[in-house]
Amino acid sequence: MAMRYEPVDCDLCGLAGEQGVPLHSRIVRCPRCRLLYVTPRPVRENLVARQSRAYWLDEYLPAYQAVDVASRYRPALAFLERYRRTGQLLDIGCGLGFFLNEAKQRGWQAEGVDVSPFTREYAAEAFGVEVHIGELHQLSLSREAYDGVTLWDTIEHVQSPSALLREVNRLLRPEGVVLLSTPNWNSLSRYVLGRRFQAIGPDDHIYYFHAGTLGAMLRRAGFAPVHTGSEFLGASLANLWPLAPFIRRVLHSRPLAPIGDLALRLGLGDQLLLYARKT
Repeated sequence: MAMRYEPVDCDLCGLAGEQGVPLHSRIVRCPRCRLLYVTPRPVRENLVARQSRAYWLDEYLPAYQAVDVASRYRPALAFLERYRRTGQLLDIGCGLGFFLNEAKQRGWQAEGVDVSPFTREYAAEAFGVEVHIGELHQLSLSREAYDGVTLWDTIEHVQSPSALLREVNRLLRPEGVVLLSTPNWNSLSRYVLGRRFQAIGPDDHIYYFHAGTLGAMLRRAGFAPVHTGSEFLGASLANLWPLAPFIRRVLHSRPLAPIGDLALRLGLGDQLLLYARKT
């Protein structure tokens, strides 16, 4: 499929895209609210077309098979337990269903959402979990039905993060929580590597967040952030960036461990983590 592009305005404050400050790789920074986004960006059809069967089996699946999925998601699931009332959990951008399976093992009635029909087939066969196919706002899911909604490495791909978060708010019960992860623009790796930072890919990642802009977007959608953190080299980056395992070992080695710990306390990890409660 030939690539087609469209100009867009800032999704957080609405300022015209042509007023954005150019950085590189078609990424601009809004001078009003500081959101970073891609313009012109690929049209929706191009973004969805990338998620072929070959992508899931040749790229996505090996990445998850190389990490300890249970350990990766254990802290998030422990956090969600505090807000458990109905036991209903929704994972948006669920991929092949690895997180859904971990949630299911802990007693959640976990459902997923994805745009690729192959994800429903795989998740049902491998894990026995349900995946809804389509854009969230088109699915007519029940209002205030879920204790928690998760978006792991998803929000940077969607055409309107603000609209998505408003719909998440509608789906959550009062005081339910949303948990997000996304590449961290203010990460130590991005400062060191610049445009060579693995997460920079304007034909795939069309938004780039730091704690300030993601927190602002959540507040406008009716959420109150309750936890902000970061981590080094999460599942997506650790297996797609050849240097990641080496750097992770260096940062956690005895001599340099304090530096790695300080970087995380300062929010400089590669992955931004933000948990928020519906207000």
